[in-house]
Amino acid sequence: MKKIFTGILVSLVILIGIILMRTYNLKEPVIQRYDHISFLESQNFFNHEEKLIQNLSKAIRFQTISYQEVEKRNTKEFENFITFLQNAFPLVFQNLKVIRINQYAILIQWTGKDTSKKPVVLMGHYDVVPAEESKWQYPPFQGKIVNNYLYGRGSLDDKITVIGILQSAEFLLSMGFQPQRTLFFSFGHDEEIGGIEGAKAIVEYLEKNQIFPEFVLDEGGAVTIGIVPQIQKPVATIGIAEKGYVSLKLIARGKGGHSSTPPENTAIEKLAEAIYILSKNPLPYRFTFVQEKMFEFIGPHLPFLQKMAFANLWLFKPIVISILKKSDSGRASIHTTMVPTIIKGGIKENIIPTEAEAILNFRILPGDSKDTIKKYVMDLIKDQDIEIQDLPFESEPTPISEIQEEEGIGFRKICETLKTINSDFVVAPYLVLGATDARFFTKITKNTYRFLPVYLTDEDMKTIHNHNERVSLDSLKLALKFYTILIYNL
Repeated sequence: MKKIFTGILVSLVILIGIILMRTYNLKEPVIQRYDHISFLESQNFFNHEEKLIQNLSKAIRFQTISYQEVEKRNTKEFENFITFLQNAFPLVFQNLKVIRINQYAILIQWTGKDTSKKPVVLMGHYDVVPAEESKWQYPPFQGKIVNNYLYGRGSLDDKITVIGILQSAEFLLSMGFQPQRTLFFSFGHDEEIGGIEGAKAIVEYLEKNQIFPEFVLDEGGAVTIGIVPQIQKPVATIGIAEKGYVSLKLIARGKGGHSSTPPENTAIEKLAEAIYILSKNPLPYRFTFVQEKMFEFIGPHLPFLQKMAFANLWLFKPIVISILKKSDSGRASIHTTMVPTIIKGGIKENIIPTEAEAILNFRILPGDSKDTIKKYVMDLIKDQDIEIQDLPFESEPTPISEIQEEEGIGFRKICETLKTINSDFVVAPYLVLGATDARFFTKITKNTYRFLPVYLTDEDMKTIHNHNERVSLDSLKLALKFYTILIYNL
């Protein structure tokens, strides 16, 4: 018995030693800062900060709305927006090669000094979702500035990217700057409805011309303020992958008739039961490479106990998962989600419908696939009276982009740029939960990153695709610094 007790005690001491050693060794990666950016203090740069604010305000006034019914698109607004860009950024449009694709998508080529280097693509989109004007505090297409915020549809999603990139290029061109490697600016006009005419067509153009980028940077993460629990510093999240997307339609069929004599199991009841079964049997919760790397980056900045858990996921993984499951975003980051988004059935309160249907939307975690989702649904729903149909728009989870220095040049450059702006920024890779145009570029490059250089609080985030969408003026200044430093150091 004494030997057993001694063995347990020794094992416990070794276990505690391993846990403490791994916790102690969890340190923030060393990221260099640039020290040759004094031009950011020039009066010319300050002037461009003000120009950026004014240009974004003007850009919001163009109602470049993407509707699901493409025929509702106001093409005049899209054409007028492009004319506005030409007038607002004359050096860009006069000195760089501008290519129009499918009329409204814009691809701009800035040839570098060393054309043997792979080019880099900086991208965004200028179409926006519709806005219910009656619910807005300020008109959604006015670009009004109030209390250090610029309000308007597209202020965050995603005209700030387009204007920020172009304003930075305009500033650098005014200095006579030419990048070392060729840059492409890719601006889609239909991201909000799938990006087929915009980003997808741009990728086809680049592939046809044998242009394979070193990396691509699109919208995605941001400099979050107060969103990551237990970390007081701003956390800059850089998307290195995004979840996939698939929707399935369930059509339940049953006996109809008068509501006074209902059958035992109606179409609506069958549909409700199917949705209930799926909701109570979620796909497994698990960590991907992306989450594990995110924990490595943010772990050193957490209080000791949390740091210990992230440094020893091999032991504390169930505890960390249980904590993440307590929030909507936490749950979404560690499993493939399912949610019913549309339900239809019935035409009158006293008529039992013979059919009822629901659309279920899935956001697919890397490691799962469209096929595994469909099999999961079919295995759980065994009712022969329920038909499962595919819907047209779907995409697989994207490959995970490199973050190691020798392979992930883009990730390193983004991190170095952020640390140059503010050494207190905590940078970390993360998984983008929504869909971006960057997914199309995985066809021609293995490195696609997603980061929007703005400050985001929880309140700011709630305005995206919502009423009172807004961006702080400090965010606009951050965007100009970020794109200028990034381009300068490429």
